[in-house]
Amino acid sequence: RDRNARFENKQMIIWGNLAIIRPYWLAILPILACFLYYTKSHNYSLGDWPRAIDPKLLDEMLHYQPRADARSGASFIYFSLAILVIALSGPAMRISDSKQYRNMDGSIIILDVSREKLIRQAAAAAQTIISQSGARQFGLVLYAGDAYLACPLTDDEASIESLIFAIDGRTVPDGGANPDAALSLVKQILDKSQIFEGDITLISDGLGITDRTHKLAKAFAISGHRLHTLLINEAAADGSILTSNRPAMASLAHAGNGLAVNASNATDLAKEISTRDIKNFSISARLGIEWKDYGRFLLLIAAIPLLLFFRSEAL
Repeated sequence: RDRNARFENKQMIIWGNLAIIRPYWLAILPILACFLYYTKSHNYSLGDWPRAIDPKLLDEMLHYQPRADARSGASFIYFSLAILVIALSGPAMRISDSKQYRNMDGSIIILDVSREKLIRQAAAAAQTIISQSGARQFGLVLYAGDAYLACPLTDDEASIESLIFAIDGRTVPDGGANPDAALSLVKQILDKSQIFEGDITLISDGLGITDRTHKLAKAFAISGHRLHTLLINEAAADGSILTSNRPAMASLAHAGNGLAVNASNATDLAKEISTRDIKNFSISARLGIEWKDYGRFLLLIAAIPLLLFFRSEAL
């Protein structure tokens, strides 16, 4: 993808359905205010005439020919420049029908159901990701020895959460743990849905990770997606961890350009996923779909003060 397009508008500011696409232009406004204050606090309208002519003669001349107030003209100019700066900052409004494009940043949760004793913990982590990741579309893939699409991409949070807590050890009848099958299925879903940049979250205890799993993770990263991992640890009765595949899960997340966290810290991952919406606005194609820039219309308003400045009375 175009790296320059990614950098552009990276610091976009959003207030609900309103936004400033290029807020760094606003840094010019305080500078304009300082120049305006300096101009208004000094009388430049007569230039060097007060020093070159007798004060009484100058007063007499001004009595018959009133001078134009240059400071007033400067105000018009600075006001026009201020509007121009605001126009360049990109004031925008969210397009009302842009929701149909939300699948461009969809998220898919991959749930490992190969070990029934860990399903409840995995389901709780998945519910946290869905409920705290902002207004996004989510899909659900389950896997054990094979992988299945449990829920296509949807923005119906309640339905997918109810489905998650209905999962048990008999949901996927195939024995074993095959994350490769799940990642391959997710790739098909992303390609078919034309996801712009997706977040994939693998919730697992880390069993079954192979070299091919890492290759699939790298393929996601190359395509602009991110593969995150949520590690579920099996604990003994005394609370100690029996097994932990943290290195394997962390390595997989690194290959997929994502984050690796424990299931108990699922909120941290949810926050990271929710911020992806803003980062995606750095891409010009996404901006054109989600937002309408009204800066060009402000340019017309900026011309009005200049026209007033060129009135015969102001010259």
